[in-house]
Amino acid sequence: MQLYCFEDRGNRRVALRPELTPSLARLVIQKGKSVSLPLKWFAVGQCWRYERMTRGRRREHYQWNMDIIGVPEVMVCLPNLSLWKDSLSSIAPNNHYTIKLLTNPV
Repeated sequence: MQLYCFEDRGNRRVALRPELTPSLARLVIQKGKSVSLPLKWFAVGQCWRYERMTRGRRREHYQWNMDIIGVPEVMVCLPNLSLWKDSLSSIAPNNHYTIKLLTNPV
C-alpha cells in the first residue's frame, strides 16, 4: 500500500492514515506489560490509500477493526465472528459483505 502524502497550505508534509492496525500495535508496544490482558480494541476510522482506483476499491475507505489480544486464537474468532455477522447483516443490503479474518501474533 502506498502512502497518500502531500504538502499542506503551511508547507508541512502531511500523510493520510492508510490503515488502523499500526495504532493498535503502537499502543501494545508502548504500554508493554502494563496492559492487562485480554486487551479488546474496537475502532472505525476513515483511511486513504494512494493506489489506482478499481471497481470496489476506492482511495478513501473506512476500516472496521475488532481485535482481542492475549487469548488463544480460537477464543478470539468465535465472539468476533458472531458480532461481525450480526452487525453487518443489519446494515448490509441483501447480506452482501465479506469478512476477512487475519490472525497474527503480536
